[in-house]
Amino acid sequence: MNISVLIVDDDPHVGQSLQHFFAGKNIPCVYSASLSGAMEALRDHTFTVALVDLILGDEDGLNFIEKFQEAFPQSSVVIITGRDDVQYAQKAIRMKVFDYITKPFRLETIGQVVRNAHKNHEVLVQKEQLRREKEEYAQRLEREVAAKTEAVHKTARYYKNLAYDIPFGLISVAGDKVVFINKMALGLIGRSSFDGDIYELVHPSKRKSFRRVLNETLKNQKNLSLRFRIKHFDDEAGVPVFAWFFPSDFEEESGAIIAFNDQTSIMESRVKEMRYRSEYFKEYHLSLIGQLASGIAHNLNTPLSIIQGNAELLSIKFPDLTETRMILRQTEHMGKQISNLIKKGKNELVREEEDIDLNELVRDEVEFSKANLYFKHYIETTLELAERLPGIRGIYYDFSVCLSALVQNAVDAMYGCDTRRLLIRTWFDRESVFLSVSDSGTGMSEEVQQRMFDPFFTTKAHFDDQETDGKLPRGNGLGLSMVKDVVEQYELEIQVSSTPGKGTTFTLKFPRIARAH
Repeated sequence: MNISVLIVDDDPHVGQSLQHFFAGKNIPCVYSASLSGAMEALRDHTFTVALVDLILGDEDGLNFIEKFQEAFPQSSVVIITGRDDVQYAQKAIRMKVFDYITKPFRLETIGQVVRNAHKNHEVLVQKEQLRREKEEYAQRLEREVAAKTEAVHKTARYYKNLAYDIPFGLISVAGDKVVFINKMALGLIGRSSFDGDIYELVHPSKRKSFRRVLNETLKNQKNLSLRFRIKHFDDEAGVPVFAWFFPSDFEEESGAIIAFNDQTSIMESRVKEMRYRSEYFKEYHLSLIGQLASGIAHNLNTPLSIIQGNAELLSIKFPDLTETRMILRQTEHMGKQISNLIKKGKNELVREEEDIDLNELVRDEVEFSKANLYFKHYIETTLELAERLPGIRGIYYDFSVCLSALVQNAVDAMYGCDTRRLLIRTWFDRESVFLSVSDSGTGMSEEVQQRMFDPFFTTKAHFDDQETDGKLPRGNGLGLSMVKDVVEQYELEIQVSSTPGKGTTFTLKFPRIARAH
């Protein structure tokens, strides 16, 4: 809307000066020296700005301002007055006038104020128009939302019925509470309905793992999977299931959808497979011990030869203290070798859980590995073992096999490399104990890393391969597979960092046990 000004002032000189000024600016204006004339102007014209004197003879300009604002709610009022009265100014402010100007004033100042007041009018008009449009849009949107909501409800009922009847278990949780469970899931737990805590449905032996996976799904908003046993109403052992966890909020509360299937038949087949694999692992481990025993025998030949040579010298020279000390040193070395072999064999016969000193286990395995002549003479081994390392708990044999497989894997990876460094580290924090095995070998590609824990997968020549150079490392693809089995059995965490051409680091995270005082 174009600018249009109403001037109300009982001083003709002021009024006419303003009238001429606005005429020179091509701004339409109407001048009135009285309130009655101003009221007539309100009926005959439309104004965007009003310049009003507060004192119009015996009349009060504030009363007229109220009537002007009622007639033109979006128009702006500017007060011009010769009185510097604080009380009047406060009243004007409460009436939300645009500006308050005292006489005398400069015409250019009035012109700028009027332009600003007109812009304020335009803003108010646009604001009112937007309010109306918003109100109309809200009403229209409300009708559309109502229609779409009904359509969504129909779709939701359809998919809910579909989810209820699908041939695998489905549970939806909000926080820890079950908000939906389908027919297949109810059948697996042996109930007709359930609306309690999700952890009530998980076998106690797997609740810790279940809680960790569910919390990680909710926290990181990513899909995860887990094998666990779901509790059956009539069977304490529960039903083995494999589940997928998908993040899905429920009524503004963090939640997840858990889809799972019955693994009973698969587990039965796996038990049979594990029996066969267990027998094969025993044979594999015995073959390793046989290879190591051969190396130990070679190591024992050296001190025995020295003993024999010095015995001959003693027979000639009789009591010579230098040769005697040499004999004692070599026999002591031989005793350590034999003692380590006996200790390892004895520990691996124990199949019960016990407290294990991880540092001692590392030292024993490294010492035992020196029976491998390639390891002893060509691998630069460094141990960085934390002092006062808290203990871990498990079966010695399991962790021994796990560490042995990681060390052997590292040694094989460095075969033929110019630099052959093996670093074994231990450290701990308030909750966990860590073990890392690092090598400077060939590293692994992304493709190999994805398959490295698969049973029978190997990048080396097989033990039965007769065509490959006999000096090259050989394997049967079971070493890292056994590591994975130990990790899963004890619910450990394993991380692998590998760069082709630079080497690989395996890091195991164990739950710590309190150190005895």
